[in-house]
Amino acid sequence: MEGTALFRGGRIFTGHRWVSAIAVEAGRVVAAGTDAEVRRASHNAERVDLAGRVVIPGLIDAHLHLTGLALERVGVNLAGTRHEGEITERCTAWAADHPDGPVIGRGWDQERMEGRAYPRRATLDQAFPDREVVLWRVCGHAAFVNSRALDTLGIVASTDDPAGGRIVHDEQGNPTGVLIDAAMDGLGSIRHRAMLAHPEATDRVLLDASACGLTTVASMSAAPAEVRAAAERALRAPPPVRLRYYVDLAARSEVERHPREWAEGLVRVSGVKAITDGSFGAHTAWLSEPYDDRPGEVGLPIGSSDALADEIGVAGELGLQVALHAIGDRAIYRALRLLQLGYAGPTPRIEHASLLPPNLYPFLDRVRPHLVVQPRFVVSDFWLPERLGAVRARFAYSFRSLLERGYRLAGSSDAPVEAFDPWTGIAAAVYRGEPHAGRWESAASERLPPESAVKLYTVGAGEALEEPGLGTLETGAPADLVVLRVPSLEEAVDAGQAAVAETWLGGTRVYPVDRGAGA
Repeated sequence: MEGTALFRGGRIFTGHRWVSAIAVEAGRVVAAGTDAEVRRASHNAERVDLAGRVVIPGLIDAHLHLTGLALERVGVNLAGTRHEGEITERCTAWAADHPDGPVIGRGWDQERMEGRAYPRRATLDQAFPDREVVLWRVCGHAAFVNSRALDTLGIVASTDDPAGGRIVHDEQGNPTGVLIDAAMDGLGSIRHRAMLAHPEATDRVLLDASACGLTTVASMSAAPAEVRAAAERALRAPPPVRLRYYVDLAARSEVERHPREWAEGLVRVSGVKAITDGSFGAHTAWLSEPYDDRPGEVGLPIGSSDALADEIGVAGELGLQVALHAIGDRAIYRALRLLQLGYAGPTPRIEHASLLPPNLYPFLDRVRPHLVVQPRFVVSDFWLPERLGAVRARFAYSFRSLLERGYRLAGSSDAPVEAFDPWTGIAAAVYRGEPHAGRWESAASERLPPESAVKLYTVGAGEALEEPGLGTLETGAPADLVVLRVPSLEEAVDAGQAAVAETWLGGTRVYPVDRGAGA
């Protein structure tokens, strides 16, 4: 839309307050307030009649994995599989339509499989003796591969577990095909070859993101090649969302050799990320006390503290924001200590910050990081009270308690671990589960009101990206906004993605796609 646009006739949530009108010019909000206040600041503006509808800031997913999402779109969907045979059947059907390259997929979960046991590769090997197969667990912290892929990785019966990882073996000492955390490190080359075969997949993901009301997404653990490819695409055709990247901390030197921003700020390197433990689903989140359902195990620390401290210190000196994946309470404690003692860069982030008992609050108070959380995990981790015990589980995903203590939370999906539709996360935060379905009733006090849940994905996420104004509709902020079909946030939460009528990026409507001149 050229010139100045005046949005009025509805209710507008700026991220901080409710107003009746905003004016947009040159891609930014130039006024927000009452109709009279905004009219005085926006002469000769083109009026956009909201007809009683609600407007919110553009939604932000502060933590997802774009390459993983793209591959999920073109790979084998393993959600709901119950045994090795069903996994192989789905792979065989997919391979018939995709005769070249590796077989890739995602979504299996041993917690939902018969016997709640990890799969084994015998059936997979029979179907694919000569073609690599790599199938990621739903959490992304474990992969199920066939013998051909093990050969590519050089893994045999005598291969030792890497630091921070595990190669699962059977009773005879042979690899079962399940690799956990750092044991998956060699899979990057296979994934890269699969991605090259489907270059259009990322563009489709971004269009779908815009339809959900997302205007900014942060892709974590990105390879430098992924960032360069995104920048090249953006220079040819602007994407419908802002792309923010956190490059793997080990590739920090690559960041130093390239610009951090392209395409007028649509593509930007925001920082670097390191993984310091695993996941609850794989029993590798690092805990201070053993798992209730595996009394001898406390999870896995990933990366030595000395090496992490060195890399974190250098990243801070370069002005790079550091994001540390830490799920278990022991991993969070280590991350906070490392940040407190050896980091002097932009406000750091703790990714997931899943288990935060009160004894960690004093350490949080000293560092005050952004806590980048995934509300939808409350639904998916239905088994967590069994895994941690009811007492510890009470302090998992304790969003309301953390907000009431003044900690800064940002919302995200961790897609493809979860669906990247932000409304599913917002609903999970509001209902502490899914609407009208199972909830963690023991933690009902952690439910958030709709405004607070939306702020996780707007103001909170924008702050976590260290971009002033992003995620708000106050004066000076980017004009990223969502027009909803409904007159209240409560109705929007229940309607989900269907509530999104229009998505605007920098003052231009990007959803629905406008075929005319202007928006």
